[in-house]
Amino acid sequence: MAGLAVFAATLAVEADLPEIVIGTYVANRSQAALRGLVGFMTNLVTLRVAVDRAGSFLDLVAAVRACVAGAEAHAHIPYEILREELRRQRVELPEIGCIYQMSSAHPPVQFGAARATMRARQRQGMPWGLTVSPGQFLGAPHVSMLFDAGVYDPEGIAGLLARTVGFLDHASRDPAATVGTLSAR
Repeated sequence: MAGLAVFAATLAVEADLPEIVIGTYVANRSQAALRGLVGFMTNLVTLRVAVDRAGSFLDLVAAVRACVAGAEAHAHIPYEILREELRRQRVELPEIGCIYQMSSAHPPVQFGAARATMRARQRQGMPWGLTVSPGQFLGAPHVSMLFDAGVYDPEGIAGLLARTVGFLDHASRDPAATVGTLSAR
């Protein structure tokens, strides 16, 4: 959750917005009928993260945790179906600016003598143009950002990543600091 909080705070500061809308995929195996099935079953959920620059980073992590829990509670409804129903009711949908993958590290699965290790999925088309995937690579923390170079400037993305890492570094040293002071360091 801290990584998502850092990323949301960095985006909010960069865009000068009090709220950031991020999409993420949530495992959809809460229904008993689906637990025995094998395959990729996730639903896209929308996270509306309010970023209070006067609040502490710890407060932001708690707010992100509550936001994710709320989204997970409704993850059984496929995003496309929910989107269509809301449009029929003329409800304005929040625009997802990017996708944040909560976890890209999957433990190996043992099938008898065979051991399967998940590889990171590479999507051909990135409908939101920017996908952020924190995780581990060769035992060390790693963040990958996949982006559409036709939409985003590579130097701008590199700068965003550097500012996000800097924010994370400062937040890890002083988690009680306010979001506004952490982003200004």
